[in-house]
Amino acid sequence: MDRINCYFARLICQTLELTPNTVKPFLEGTGLSYTDVFERTEMPIKAFNALLNKALKVSNDASLGLTFGRFAQPYLVGELAFAGINAPNLLESLIGLLNYSALQASYVRFDIRSEVSGLYISSHLDIDLGPTSQTQQEVMVLVLQNFLELFFNKNFTQGKYFFAFEAPEYVAKYSDVFHSAFEFGAAHTSLFIPHDLLKTPSLFYDEVLWQQGKLQCAQKLQALHDNYQHLYVQQVLSKLNAKPPPLPRLDQIASELKLSKRSLNRRLQEEGHHFRGLYQQALQNWASHFLLHSKLNVEEIATELGYQDSNNFRRAFKKMWGLSPMAYRKKHR
Repeated sequence: MDRINCYFARLICQTLELTPNTVKPFLEGTGLSYTDVFERTEMPIKAFNALLNKALKVSNDASLGLTFGRFAQPYLVGELAFAGINAPNLLESLIGLLNYSALQASYVRFDIRSEVSGLYISSHLDIDLGPTSQTQQEVMVLVLQNFLELFFNKNFTQGKYFFAFEAPEYVAKYSDVFHSAFEFGAAHTSLFIPHDLLKTPSLFYDEVLWQQGKLQCAQKLQALHDNYQHLYVQQVLSKLNAKPPPLPRLDQIASELKLSKRSLNRRLQEEGHHFRGLYQQALQNWASHFLLHSKLNVEEIATELGYQDSNNFRRAFKKMWGLSPMAYRKKHR
């Protein structure tokens, strides 16, 4: 069953200025009790959607997510904070936060993709959130913005936000809330961060806390694995796509996830995948990237990707894309 941290429900109640006495009547019809919201760690997403729907109706404010989202900082709580903010630099911080984001909301997945200009973080919703989808996407982006602004200790103005819906009627409020440029109608709600920011050292770097946080997150994620699918596939792809080649090998990724190679392979197989397949997928995505966004020739790209023989690269590329590298470049550039 998909679940979400109760922090968000509490934040909504706080935003509506509900007291212990007035919150109980508000919760009627949502299937939630005071204990469910304020004394537990997580709740089913179905119950949270009912609560958020009621909050939108009671407040008569379609932009409610922009109000409570500005204060949403769930990634600063518990072991997830250590896996993120205590990392050595921004890139490692983001990888930690996004890889273990399922601990906060099991139905949201993130893809990390490095391009020539910078890093793209795209979100994917595994379930239909109905009328609360737009609000939840707004809050999700604000959570990331809040984290970045904590990291930099100032407003994050150098990036760009992409929203997977059309501009709402209250779009004028976006400029007051989002500190970077934004646009609507994208395929996925996403965030762009320029490359020159990714190596920014963290003010909060602590090697011991960072490693402890990753270990504890990995342990919790393993406990969730039986209920939620594709948690490890998501993490492996994130690590393969986050940095240009040479790509990390199985033993490197397993070590970062605090698993043995055998355990990681088993987890991936349980999710219907193999590391070799994911590795080749990432490798060919990088090949496509170099063909479309660089001036490297085929031999140079093959070398960048670790192929000792460019003919092997050509065969692998054609098998993946159905075209030779040069035909692909000519068609899509």
